[in-house]
Amino acid sequence: MRWILGFGIVLGFWGCEPAPKGEMELAQAFLLRSSPSPLAQVIDTLPAGALVSRLKEAGDWIYVCYRGIRGWIAIDEASVRDYIEGEALDNSLILAAAEDSVAAEVAVDGASPRYVRVSELQPWFAPDSHLYAGFYEGLPGEELGLVIVNYIPSLAILAKVTRLDPETMEVAEEQFPMGPELRRESNLLFVEEEEAPFRKAEFIRWGSRRGLLIERSPGNYSLLWRRSL
Repeated sequence: MRWILGFGIVLGFWGCEPAPKGEMELAQAFLLRSSPSPLAQVIDTLPAGALVSRLKEAGDWIYVCYRGIRGWIAIDEASVRDYIEGEALDNSLILAAAEDSVAAEVAVDGASPRYVRVSELQPWFAPDSHLYAGFYEGLPGEELGLVIVNYIPSLAILAKVTRLDPETMEVAEEQFPMGPELRRESNLLFVEEEEAPFRKAEFIRWGSRRGLLIERSPGNYSLLWRRSL
């Protein structure tokens, strides 16, 4: 089963797939125009924080799709970068992992799936902690299927775990609200809750993708990809 992740109402990218150039988060509001020209008709205004599908480019203009609406915006990379360059922290999961540690199997640009090593990941330091908010989903069949991160109005995390009973073959679901026994240090999450399915997690990026690297037990990792709203 593949979890559909999000907080509140999941809006999704209606009619925006595929996104050949990936996705990007807008750091400010932009006018969406019908053609790559400052004189072209304005179709809509995209709000700051919107995550859009990047379809093609023409000079300083990018053709994007947001909730099924397509058009051109004039931007530079500084206006859409959702991360700050920085080295992994001393207590980073990336640094602590063995060289051959594997985080997840993913498909890259429609090619056959491949495994991603923990050492290939980069720490994700967001300029605004609200950028971390969202639903993070794992691969089908993984025990840890859902992590919700919400910074509005304050940090709240919910982990949803699926377990298969080998005798009855029934799937049981449990929810673990992290609540007050959770703290964040930069891009790291620490969980003190006894019954929680993990103790430590790290916000990561892999190319244009954003995710949450989770250490379920020493040397045992899950990689959950962030699903946009």
